[in-house]
Amino acid sequence: EDNGWSMIPHVKGNLPAMDPGFMDNKEFRDFYRFCFQFNREGTHRTLEKDLVLVLLPMVIADRSMFTKKFLSFLPENAITRITADQWNSFLEFSLSVGEDFTGYDEDAAWPLLMDEFVEWCQKDQK
Repeated sequence: EDNGWSMIPHVKGNLPAMDPGFMDNKEFRDFYRFCFQFNREGTHRTLEKDLVLVLLPMVIADRSMFTKKFLSFLPENAITRITADQWNSFLEFSLSVGEDFTGYDEDAAWPLLMDEFVEWCQKDQK
């Protein structure tokens, strides 16, 4: 079953035409959330991890300094699907946490996936 994956090279080829860089943060946040909803399959409320690995860098482009690390982390994590909360939290995390994780509060209401990502990054730095 194709699941629309054959369209990915076509979409990637058209990325410059779809550059959301002109959007302010609120417009981009709406666009980012729309991308999650648009890519859900049928009644699923989640996205497959493999789809997120392709979709996230196309959607978020250079708006997150964590994208490359997050894309390295995801295949090592046991989850198989990404929820809307996890998807949206990655953007919020990217906007509010510094490269050295200043602004990150482990007691805040981040999804477990984001806590695991921070732990993974901190282990990688040691």
